[in-house]
Amino acid sequence: MRPHQLASLLALATLLTFSAGCLPVAWVTPPMQMEIGVGASAGLPERDARISMPLALTANPLQMIHGRGARRFDAGVGYSAHVLFADPLAVHGPHLDLSYLPLVRTEGGGTFGGSRALRLIVSARPAYRFAGEGVGPGPSLGLRLTLESASFSDAVNSECEARSDGSFFCGSSLTYGEDSFGVFVEATRGLTQPGYSAISIGLSFRIPASAGAGVIGQF
Repeated sequence: MRPHQLASLLALATLLTFSAGCLPVAWVTPPMQMEIGVGASAGLPERDARISMPLALTANPLQMIHGRGARRFDAGVGYSAHVLFADPLAVHGPHLDLSYLPLVRTEGGGTFGGSRALRLIVSARPAYRFAGEGVGPGPSLGLRLTLESASFSDAVNSECEARSDGSFFCGSSLTYGEDSFGVFVEATRGLTQPGYSAISIGLSFRIPASAGAGVIGQF
């Protein structure tokens, strides 16, 4: 979309905001990495192994630097958990994500340039974990191996959509940064009281930063 088209749409959205029944909406999201998996854990709440589900959300600012698809290091901060399907339900807490990329292969020899990059990522994830009543908090360390396919997104999108319930949405959004999908395997040791160990496999996704605004109204 050209700048004058975006400006026209935003002007229309502003006018609609002052019309009866219109509600303005806006959002800003950072570049993020999401992970979900399945595995086995032992030691919390009991020594027998049981199914667990790792979940993580990490903000990675380096995802916004264009031309850094072939970088060798990555860093981020976030929040993660191991769902235990027991009592306590989960161990969770903030984490630091530190990664080294020993292998990067890009199409056409470039970093991105509209093509995708295949990356092997070795990560360490120090964290501080909390759990339920009767479990003392403590540090944990996760070691993860990820294989991902990544590209760079730089796009402006706009839409005016009528819905079946008589409402409509008009707005525009900008996405900027890396997007990716991958698979990972991870081993974690938690020094909570009592401690726990977990091993898991799963899927990882990178989502570019986004910002947008629009209006929701009723015909």
